Amino acid sequence: MESVTADTYASLNVTVRIQEQALLGKKDYEALIQSPSYEGALALLESTPYSLNKETGNVEEGLIKRLQEAYQEAYKFSPHAGVIDLWGLRYTYHNLKVLFKEDYAQRDLSSMYLLLSKEEISSLKQAVTTGHADSLDPIILQAVRSVRRYINETGYINDISLLLDEAYLNHIASLAPSLENDDLQELVNRFIDLENLALILRAIPQGKGLGFLKATLNAHGTIQVPELVAALEAKDLDGLFALFQAKDYSEDFSSLLEGIKNAYLQHKEAFDLLDFDRQKNLLISQVLRKASLQAFGPLPVVAYLYFLENEVTNLRLILTAKASHLDTSKIKERMRPIYAE
Repeated sequence: MESVTADTYASLNVTVRIQEQALLGKKDYEALIQSPSYEGALALLESTPYSLNKETGNVEEGLIKRLQEAYQEAYKFSPHAGVIDLWGLRYTYHNLKVLFKEDYAQRDLSSMYLLLSKEEISSLKQAVTTGHADSLDPIILQAVRSVRRYINETGYINDISLLLDEAYLNHIASLAPSLENDDLQELVNRFIDLENLALILRAIPQGKGLGFLKATLNAHGTIQVPELVAALEAKDLDGLFALFQAKDYSEDFSSLLEGIKNAYLQHKEAFDLLDFDRQKNLLISQVLRKASLQAFGPLPVVAYLYFLENEVTNLRLILTAKASHLDTSKIKERMRPIYAE
């Protein structure tokens, strides 16, 4: 890979700074949330970059179009596609999930494709059906073959999503060192650690066994899987959460883990993970907010794509609530971090 210098991303970052100005701010969100109707919310978006099709009602098309344009530009102008792949590969592995389901169900699910990564659907489909595709990254091809082999051996089709989520984490873990950027390495490390914790918190109330967790916890986090498994085997929630609290992410996160632990000890049943998901997103955004102080390097474009994706998710949440006449009082609790905070 070409060596990364201080000004490698200087030109792209000038463009990113201009594009950031079009991201919605707190006042924009407040107006959307307070809008009395779905139509009123759409009217407020007319002066924004979102081309939402009010006639056909296909709002989702407008939201995805905004993301597609952003990813196309990012891949076109980024000095290293691997930087954009940190987020873009999620869509590659999403599309693989859809293609595997198409293959096993023998149904057309093309409406579920998300065309935001650089891999062509035709190449991914070829890999799923034949196990070969010369144009694909060998890491992706290996993941496809592993999933096919697992399904052939076990018949557990429902595990496809879980296996490909794991493959995505493995892929970005292998990619991060080559990007030669401490902030991006920290981002990937934190992302994998938090995904492992999320998996544990969802598995415990569901009664998932240690075998399941040993097979699905990602080995590329900064907290080693044997440490996590040892705490789980000993049913030591204090020890388990202490491993994450030692990361010193934030006081709020440590307090949150204490609350989750106490809720589980008291109720021994599924607990609301909304607060955890919110804190997880805040901890990822914490790394990316460093980009506002950086004129050089790859972090600004990665941060821009992250906050743009959050914006699309937030708009989808608000518009769905308005269209369904749902109570909007708790929208803010479910919103992802925004750029202007």
